[in-house]
Amino acid sequence: MSSFRPPSPYRGVPDRPAISHRNSDPHPRVAKLSYSRKEAAEALGISLSSIDQLIHDEAIRTVPVGRRRLIPLTSLQEFLAAD
Repeated sequence: MSSFRPPSPYRGVPDRPAISHRNSDPHPRVAKLSYSRKEAAEALGISLSSIDQLIHDEAIRTVPVGRRRLIPLTSLQEFLAAD
C-alpha cells in the first residue's frame, strides 16, 4: 500500500478577501447601556474588588434588574467625569 497523496489544488492559494456589505450582519451590535460588575471593572481597567468598593462607597450607582444589579453607562461616565 502506498501512502502517496496528490497535492491539494488549494495549497498555496491565498484566501479570498471577505466581501463586506454594509448592514449585512444579521445581528448588529447594539451599544451597551448597562454593565455587569465584571464588565464595568474591565471597562475601567480596575479589579472586581475595586468596583465593589466603589459601589459600597456609592461612587458608582447601580440599578436592580431581577436578582442582578447592573451599572448604567451613565454612572460610569459620571464617575470618570467627577475627577
